[in-house]
Amino acid sequence: MVDNESNWFIDICDDVIFMLDNNEFNYTNSTMCNSSIAKFFRDCVNFTISYNNQESNPERFFYNYTQEELLALDIFKALLRDTHELKDIDINNSDDKALLESYFNKIALTLHGATSAQAVQAYNSTHFPMASTVMGTNNNYKKIIRANEKWLGDLALITQQQKRIELEQNFLYQKDIDIKNRIAENHHRTVNLLSNQDLKIWKDQNNKLYYRQKAFEKEQKVSKNEMGDIADFHTKIYDSTSDIEVIEADYIIVSLLPTVRKNIFNPFSNNEFIFISNNLYDRNTFEYTEFLEKRLVHARINQLQQEIINLESQLRYSHAYYQLISHQITDKEDELEWLRASLIVKEKSFIEEYLRLVFQNEEEFYFFIFWLSNFFWTLNKSNMAVVLIGDSETTDILVEYIIKPILINNKKHMSTITNDSLLKESNDDKLLEDKIFYHFNNLGAKTDLRRVSKLLRNIVKPNYITPFQAWDNDEPYIYGELLVTSEKENPHSYLKNIFGSCSVFRVKSMDTILDKLNMEYSQFDKSIADDLNNFVNKLVQYGQYNESPDILNTDEKSYLHTMKNGVLVTPKIDREIDTFVENILSKHTNAFVMIREHGEDMYEELLSNFDEDMIAQPLLSTYFNIISGDMLIPDNVEFIKILQTKADMFKEALNDKSKANGKKRYKIFR
Repeated sequence: MVDNESNWFIDICDDVIFMLDNNEFNYTNSTMCNSSIAKFFRDCVNFTISYNNQESNPERFFYNYTQEELLALDIFKALLRDTHELKDIDINNSDDKALLESYFNKIALTLHGATSAQAVQAYNSTHFPMASTVMGTNNNYKKIIRANEKWLGDLALITQQQKRIELEQNFLYQKDIDIKNRIAENHHRTVNLLSNQDLKIWKDQNNKLYYRQKAFEKEQKVSKNEMGDIADFHTKIYDSTSDIEVIEADYIIVSLLPTVRKNIFNPFSNNEFIFISNNLYDRNTFEYTEFLEKRLVHARINQLQQEIINLESQLRYSHAYYQLISHQITDKEDELEWLRASLIVKEKSFIEEYLRLVFQNEEEFYFFIFWLSNFFWTLNKSNMAVVLIGDSETTDILVEYIIKPILINNKKHMSTITNDSLLKESNDDKLLEDKIFYHFNNLGAKTDLRRVSKLLRNIVKPNYITPFQAWDNDEPYIYGELLVTSEKENPHSYLKNIFGSCSVFRVKSMDTILDKLNMEYSQFDKSIADDLNNFVNKLVQYGQYNESPDILNTDEKSYLHTMKNGVLVTPKIDREIDTFVENILSKHTNAFVMIREHGEDMYEELLSNFDEDMIAQPLLSTYFNIISGDMLIPDNVEFIKILQTKADMFKEALNDKSKANGKKRYKIFR
């Protein structure tokens, strides 16, 4: 339609409307159709005025047309197109007037769906009453007959021409569709060939082209000329289907490429390109691990089961497609069987056995399992911090051997926050955004407590918007779980503002664990790797039926503020220290027999010192840890300070005269 703001179009429309209202055009059923054709012109004038005034929805004037009026409107639009929006029309020119009448003729026939017989009836109703006034005059009667014969001949010719035009238009329309379909098929064939080579090409909403050579890799901007080279074979690049010169060729059409709105971080989907509508997508930057894929298997199993049920119901009624549907059912049943087999759980899991040894009791073990499995299953953070105190080798294995292989495909999606990383990265947003897991690891005494405390609060606090709102509005969203580990330094100072959301556990040392497993490191490493798939299947089982656990309050949490140099004394450990001191004072050798298993020489040295009422000062924490069955007191200096509160003998100053085997010794006395 016309969008020019000048008045020439409106003026000529008004002239034509005036002539129609005054019956100044000679065409079929003019008296019946003048008002309908005038309506087309009036609606077109109203559309033009509305458009030029920038009103909303100027097309409203063409709503509520009947089917016949819509067909006639197409002819009216053809008139506007063929006359360059009536610019070529001079209504005072007889040829131009005849051109208008020929289009009005087609519109009239379309509006009334007129057959020849209907046209005769319509003509009779409007023309024969005029003839009746001159029935007495023979010459006039013959003129009327000749006029009617000419009109019927013209009508037959018009009808024949209209049918031929319709056939030609339908043929050309279908041919155009077939050509466009073939062009689109060739485009998609070329794009699929590139996708099979892991090369993906798309455009943004400004028609800028991008590509990546491997799934989830960083995108690169590319020009049309460069894109042809990247495709690696003779591929031409066109803007639209109308630009295609040779149909059967290798080409890419920019207008048919998917449009990517933006990059988003969506851990809930394993798809790189996430459909929005029509040809519009978001590009997901989070890539699943092979293990994380298993969280989606149950949904696929349920989908396959429903698809099989639907196909089996079709099978009862679609006898003509029995073989095809049977093959589809078989294929889906095979996939279903394979998926179920992929989730089979072995009776024993080495990683489960290891985790049982890591924690102090079953309650803590199941807390960690449920915490990890719930996050694996839902990828919804628990809004809590799991704090692990103790041997950094144990906590490193938890993270590096178990958590990272399961959850992290790209290291940039895990935030490992250490003293060094805090110094290297001053932008806190970069430490937080687009992460699936946060690990605060062994932060030192010189840590910026205020900054770390703020980071922790941002991670633990609930999200107050949905991920969809975050993606649409480019707002920050925290997805990841939080783990804090510390071997020596007390983390309480930077945890105190979120302490109510913390569960604190002491982990056992790797030496203790390996002793219990009766294996050395190479066997251990292999056993962990071999059991990862089975352990993930365990997480799938746990995750389906368990919610995220509540905060677990432990003695380690209650006494965390007292931790110094890795020594954290709980009431249970304090009682064990009391027993240890009493056994020294009484020289109760049976209480120290476990030392023999650790080393015969060490045990013999202890007995020899007992014979002299002495005990080696540098070995006190070692003796205690061996007897306790874990590295509860990693620092001997801190242990001496504790012992000095338990017995006076440990308050005595030592000198070289007390030495034996190069070790200073305490005199045992009460």
